[in-house]
Amino acid sequence: MMIVCVATVAALGLTPHPLRLSVLRPRLPPRQSLLATASFVPTFGEDQWWLDDPVARGREPPRGVRRDLALVAVVSSLCVASIVQLSLSGTLQWTASTADVATSQLAARWVLAVWRIVAAVGCSVLTVARCSVSSVGSFEDLDRRLLPFRTRGIWRFQGLTGWSWLLINAYFVLTAVITLAPTSPAPSLVAVLSQVMLGTAFAFALLVTAVVSFVLIPQRLAKAPANREFFRPQPLIMHNANVALMGTEICLSTLRVPLAQLPFALLFGIGYLAWHNTWRYRTTRTVLYFFLNWERDDALQVLVCLLALFGGCYTLGYAVSSHLRPHLAGRACLALALVAIMRVRAPRAVD
Repeated sequence: MMIVCVATVAALGLTPHPLRLSVLRPRLPPRQSLLATASFVPTFGEDQWWLDDPVARGREPPRGVRRDLALVAVVSSLCVASIVQLSLSGTLQWTASTADVATSQLAARWVLAVWRIVAAVGCSVLTVARCSVSSVGSFEDLDRRLLPFRTRGIWRFQGLTGWSWLLINAYFVLTAVITLAPTSPAPSLVAVLSQVMLGTAFAFALLVTAVVSFVLIPQRLAKAPANREFFRPQPLIMHNANVALMGTEICLSTLRVPLAQLPFALLFGIGYLAWHNTWRYRTTRTVLYFFLNWERDDALQVLVCLLALFGGCYTLGYAVSSHLRPHLAGRACLALALVAIMRVRAPRAVD
């Protein structure tokens, strides 16, 4: 999915080559800190900023990352084993068809097609626009220092929000194509893929919006009260439109979100964690979220809570698709719940 997005942006000539992530820092004398005023922008892949920063260069090797990666290995193994066992027992059924994907109990097929085309085009436009413009933001290192970074290209989607958005984008492109094409009631792997993506994208949209609204925004404003990073147009769209899109889609679709497919969704999240703690850290020497800092004393407990929270979001998707969406009151309750977790404006103190 990410490869497709990279190829699309590269084809439009909007992605730098090679992909870059630059940290703003000057050519400093050996004893100065990276936190000084920056004017020089080194190139990702060529300049390693931490070699010139005495704090980063002098710190001991990271602690705790092996513990996190052990959790990744254990959860991944359990997910794969669960998929095999559930498939052999018949609990996990691969019976979704393209006719199921292209059908809605609330709208005509042409309305469903228009909705998915509009959603796919809107998501794709934002994806290309975001990749085409560089941005300066702050990221923490393992010592909890906020460092200014410039990101561009596909690196603009390095966060959980970005991964979630790319998944939503891919889902709407796929289902729009299926809805427009001739369909069949026979089981289809493409339809099963759509079903897996629906449950995963809905759960991740809920998780991302809830974490941003109730964890990241309060934490960032506590450290920098004037920071408006989360209240710019693109972040506001990505942190609110994601749940609006997936909430509408799960109500319109006739696809169900079976609990037996939860291991697939967990593998997506575990894949992000493995990437964040290995290749991304070795490349940037930063962590995207303070709660993913594996040197925190409660790092393992935080990861377990995140997995449990994600499981709860996925279970809500199951409840909506199986019990709530046939009823007007159920759809209204879902809409109210989604609006309640959105953050559409900065607190008055920031204005």
